[in-house]
Amino acid sequence: MYEQWSEETKTRSCCPLCERKFSSKAGANELSGKLLDMSLSMPDDIQKLEKQVAEAEEKERSLANAVVYVDQCKCWVSWLNLTFQSDVSLMDSLFTSAQTLGNELNELRRRCKPSVHKQPLSELKKELSEKEESIASVSTELDEMQVTVAERNKLTTELHAFKERRIALGELTAQSAHLNET
Repeated sequence: MYEQWSEETKTRSCCPLCERKFSSKAGANELSGKLLDMSLSMPDDIQKLEKQVAEAEEKERSLANAVVYVDQCKCWVSWLNLTFQSDVSLMDSLFTSAQTLGNELNELRRRCKPSVHKQPLSELKKELSEKEESIASVSTELDEMQVTVAERNKLTTELHAFKERRIALGELTAQSAHLNET
């Protein structure tokens, strides 16, 4: 398009948009040169924009993967809060884990904001690997806590059974003593 305008400016000696006539051939040549310069710079601009789009798409894919892990972490934290309401010491531990994950999430959000310096893919993969290890660690900790809670519940059930037996034996003893008196 710029090349066509440049040619039209040279042949008609007027502006191709407003059709204003130039007083001299030098003015027409100057505009024609500027239009040619613009047409030559367009491929460079297009390449730059295509590169920026590709980088933005890559970053979006990386962030989409991170969002999945963040959502999984949120689900785990919610589940943990419901499961361990009765045990204060476990709740404290889980609260600390949730805060740590929240801080990591905030750190991820802070680092994912657009910046002048782009982070290499290798660093993103390393960071993703570290997050996966962190999630695996939390999962292992959760499994250990579930075993502890199950054992605690079992012992509590046994304690209640022993208390009921003791009460029943006490009642039998009292009845036996009452029968012996009469």
